This record gives sequence, structure tokens and C-alpha cells, in this order.
Amino acid sequence: MALLELKNVSAGYGKNIILKDFCIDIEEGKLVSLLGSSGCGKTTTLRTMAGFIDVVKGQFLFDGQDYTRTPIHKRGFGYVFQSYALFPHLSVFDNVAFGLKRRHVNRTEIKERVTEMLTRVGLSGFEDRLPADMSGGQRQRVALARALVLKPRVLLMDEPLSNLDARLRVEMRVEIRRLQQEMGITAVYVTHDQEECFSISDQVAIMNNGRIEQMDTPMHIFNYPVNEFTARFVGFENFVPVTLENGRYVSASGTVFETDKTAPRLKAACRPDDLQLLPGHEGGIMRLRGEIVVATFLGKQMQYLVHTREGDFLVNTAAEALYAPHDPVTVCFPREKTIFTLDETPVTAP
Repeated sequence: MALLELKNVSAGYGKNIILKDFCIDIEEGKLVSLLGSSGCGKTTTLRTMAGFIDVVKGQFLFDGQDYTRTPIHKRGFGYVFQSYALFPHLSVFDNVAFGLKRRHVNRTEIKERVTEMLTRVGLSGFEDRLPADMSGGQRQRVALARALVLKPRVLLMDEPLSNLDARLRVEMRVEIRRLQQEMGITAVYVTHDQEECFSISDQVAIMNNGRIEQMDTPMHIFNYPVNEFTARFVGFENFVPVTLENGRYVSASGTVFETDKTAPRLKAACRPDDLQLLPGHEGGIMRLRGEIVVATFLGKQMQYLVHTREGDFLVNTAAEALYAPHDPVTVCFPREKTIFTLDETPVTAP
């Protein structure tokens, strides 16, 4: 049974309903990331779980109990804000101890738990520092310690690394994953950064317009996106519409594409790194004739914009494979690297 469940939840801000009949199940002990662009509903989902946003319709269940109307302070969840939300006038120790004091934990236990947690996050010896005297990475660790010291069964994190530079982001995401696994906490993590999300998550929910497009393991989503939106989100940029004709899928220019999928209309797609270029024009299955439009040097790779009758495609090749603008080439879609999604483009009447 799932530890956290949103069942047909509608929620938002006033009359602006962001989530409509939204459903998600999160198992105990897992780190699940909500991934998507700004406005997709991921933070709204997190804030609904935390209790900051009221549920208009539906249910929020925690460990099988209805928490839909449970006040924030009675949910017992840890929450890490994007802005850290530390008290500037309080020392590191007092920031981390704040929630324990509000719960009337005795002084001896507070000291023990805060000291242990600061050691866990690598801040032993920083007890008397003020937030203003610390780096962004250190402040983030304080915010994390403040949430974890309460020993929550659920930790909710809203883009916790967005204010850090690239090196610190990598360092802190490893630290978050380590702590989550060591403590066995169920965590929900909001981010718009695909690399960050895929590197630490047990499961990822790709969100769009207040709904989940796909929820699965990072590896499965990366290799087997279920639709065009998810495919584009995880790096597929080259799409070819194909139609079922006489038992074969054929593109507009007559090129045959092979797949086990069965639907009247599909789209074949391949990442720029996986497409292949051959010099000259060669026919064949899953091959398109084209012409180099632009060549761009990327260091270890060359990137080519190739014009074909099916549209323009981006192809990345080894830097040694050099083509010039106007060179005739053949774009090859490797069978093992090509996915097929439903073609959901509306069909207009002639």
C-alpha cells in the first residue's frame, strides 16, 4: 500500500485550479521527483501534500488515513523551501532546534538530536554561526538538518538546490540521496532539472498542465517515453510522422519505418546523438535523404542541421566526421535507438 496518495484531487489558488482529478501514489521509503517546467503543477502538488493549499475536491491519504483536512502542524512532515527560510537572527543550532522547541522536547534531547543531525550533514562545529556568515551550500544543509531533526516520515523538498552553483548542486544532491536512504525517509522532490532529478530518484513523475504524463523509474522514462511530450522532455528532438499503409508504416516521402507498434498513425523519434549520417544519398528502410544546412563545432562532437523532405533534423557525430553545408547525406534511424509514439496531431479535414 502507498504511504502517500492523492486521489482525484483538484486544488489550486482561489479560482485558478491547477490540479484537476489528479492522482499519484508514493510508496514508503522511496524518493519520488516531480519533474516539469514552470507552471506544470509540481509545486502545487507538493504544497497540497504539505497542507499549504486546500483540496477543493478529492482526498489526500497518508498511511491509509484521510489527511485531506488535517492542519499543517499535525501532519508532521518535513519541508525544505527553495529559499531555505532560515531565521537570520538565530544561530545554526537554534535554527535546527526550532521545531523541537515548539514540540516541547526537553533540552538534553534537543542538544543530542541537533548535534547528531549537524554531524550527519557535515556542519559539526558550525553551531554558533549565523546564516549570513555561511555559504549557500552550508545554508542549504542547515535547512535540510532542520527538517530531518524532527524525524519526519515524509520529507517534502521544493527545488532545494536551485540557488546553488553547478558544483554545489551535484554535491548536495548526492548528500540528499545519502541521507534519505540512510534514514529510510519517504521523500517528494520538486525540480525542473532533469539530470538532478534522474540521478537521485527511485521514481519520476513527468508533469504537464497539472497532470502526470508518465511516472516510472528514471531509466525506463529515459529509454521508453510513452508519448511525444515525455520524449521531447528527455531529449528526443527528431520526429517523423508515419502512417500505416498496407501493413507497413510509411513516411510522407515514402520511407518505410519498422516497428512492432500498432496504431493508424505514429511518430518515429531519435535523439541527435543516436542518429547516423552517411555521405551521399542512399535509399533504404528508416533512411532519409537530406542536405547539410548548418555545421556547428561542439568540441568533442559536430552538430549538423540536416534538411530532408520530412523536415529538419539535428544530428551529432564525432568531430572527425566532417560535412560542409550543401553536402548530400543520408540520415539513418537505427532501429534499436528509435522509439515510436502515438501521433496525436489533430487531423484536419481536406
